[in-house]
Amino acid sequence: LQHQIADELTRLYPDANTRASKVVIRKGRENYLCLLNLEEALMQMPGRPRNATALGLMARWAGASRDGDLTGASFPAWLLDLLGRAQTAGLADRRGECIHAACTHYNRCFVEKSIRGAKRADIVVTNHALVMVQAAYAGKDDRRTPTRYVFDEGHHVFDAADSAFSAYLSGREAAELRHWVRGGEDGRRGRARGLKRRLEDIVAGDDRA
Repeated sequence: LQHQIADELTRLYPDANTRASKVVIRKGRENYLCLLNLEEALMQMPGRPRNATALGLMARWAGASRDGDLTGASFPAWLLDLLGRAQTAGLADRRGECIHAACTHYNRCFVEKSIRGAKRADIVVTNHALVMVQAAYAGKDDRRTPTRYVFDEGHHVFDAADSAFSAYLSGREAAELRHWVRGGEDGRRGRARGLKRRLEDIVAGDDRA
């Protein structure tokens, strides 16, 4: 749907270069090729020669791709069946291993390119989750905050907002948090001293505290 909307905007921006600067598609990190994952896979190739063809094709595609979108129209989907998911879509950041600015490919990163492009674009086509994440991290004085939103399937907005602005605590996690804050409540001595006693050690001897 995102690409269909972008294609429809060719009527508004017929020139391809103008359209590329005015319209940006944003997706989650798991949809883009991670250049660091590709590099690490290529470094392991001497010990795994059977992956050479797949990684060679992925490297060629990465060099020619404008956005690195593994789920977009520019990526030949038949490669998934031909080469397998591990050496194609599996090269995306799916485990949260991104190291952001510490990565040697940061300036060329497809994800970061889309983020930078979205800040300059007039129209950003994205999903509910990314809109809410952006809203959660944006400051009040951020002049690049969008002024208009158009949601498709708006009933998903509430779930996306809950995920971005709330935290889930299971019963066990809540019990551990209580134990960390209050300490041992069974009368026995132990290392679980609670937050109050920890702070007493820090401010001991400080008259202002």
